[in-house]
Amino acid sequence: MAASLDRTRSIPAWPSRSQLTRGTGRVGRPCKAALAAGIGCSLALAVTSLALGATPGPKRAPAAKNAVPHKDATEQPRSDKPAAHPTMPIDQATMMAPGSSITLNGSTFQVGLQSSPSSLKSPMADLPSGASMSGDAVAVERAGTVLDGYDLRGLSVSVEADNVTIRNCLLNAAGYHTVYQGPTASGLVVEFNTFDGEKANHPTNGDMVLAENEATIRNNEFFNLPADAVNVVGGVVEHNYFSGASYQKDAHADAISVHRTTVPVLIRENYIDYIDRPDAQQGTNAAIKIVSHFGAIDNVTVDSNVLLGGGYTIYVSPAEDPNTRESHPVSNVTLSNNDIGYGQYGAVAGGNHGTKYTFLNNHNFLSDPHLLAAGERPAGSASEQTPAAVQ
Repeated sequence: MAASLDRTRSIPAWPSRSQLTRGTGRVGRPCKAALAAGIGCSLALAVTSLALGATPGPKRAPAAKNAVPHKDATEQPRSDKPAAHPTMPIDQATMMAPGSSITLNGSTFQVGLQSSPSSLKSPMADLPSGASMSGDAVAVERAGTVLDGYDLRGLSVSVEADNVTIRNCLLNAAGYHTVYQGPTASGLVVEFNTFDGEKANHPTNGDMVLAENEATIRNNEFFNLPADAVNVVGGVVEHNYFSGASYQKDAHADAISVHRTTVPVLIRENYIDYIDRPDAQQGTNAAIKIVSHFGAIDNVTVDSNVLLGGGYTIYVSPAEDPNTRESHPVSNVTLSNNDIGYGQYGAVAGGNHGTKYTFLNNHNFLSDPHLLAAGERPAGSASEQTPAAVQ
């Protein structure tokens, strides 16, 4: 059942668990009949009322190195409005409820908020030691602080200490970054949260999560985003569900961005549906973007993901720093065992992918049979584009 909007309250509650049937997205054998027929899986979830709330105004947030939106030289012009969203194995409407899960590569994992929204705590009255309200942001300044089970809509979170965990919270497109780990902190864990961008056209919203040092981003859901979802420089991004973006005018929306690295990055077993939405301001840019705008990139592995949409679905290339005009190298990027499809121009943008680049055993989401038969992985068939295809 399609979700309905209720904008009669400024920060409304999601429906209680008793109103919802648990949602499950599946890719693989449970979906083989649907995939073979070219239609979506039958996923059981009835949402009687999904209240998303009023659009918040611009929020104060920490400054970041990439605070000025930019356009890549490799990005393609997207002047036309997006076409109708194709039928997919996982329908976003089936996932917008607490307790959703995805089955991918033979394993099932929970994604997003796990508890009833009615049980979430207010940060105005009940923050743990080490966290405090600062205007319209929550500032975390003590190492090891855990924010667990909060309704953080309308607020951004500034992490200024090591090993902070944000778990089982509900967030929206507040601030320039909804969650920001600054350059003096490391070890952030963001898990089992739901980030709902509410299709907001916020001119100041850049990322749902930006980490300036190593971080772990896992088992979250990202819906209907103004612009980018996750921007990391090191750590692990795994078991997340991304669906819908580019509702901000002139956004070049990417689901997962790597613009420099401080330690290796592993991106695995995420389901990214960044297929253009007809009600968005413009098309999305990419599901995965590995472009060295703000420093050298080394040792990034993208393995066993479902990656859908974008101009090209994946960008990998060295780039010039927009601030200093310095060129930064890219090395040791591996794209392996991914299912790639619905890119407007192709799977991976051609051109210079840096040194020691590997493209191995990737598959065309639409045509390869391995999704229909467990344990079978034929030779990779998701083709890259030739350099001539990139303007």
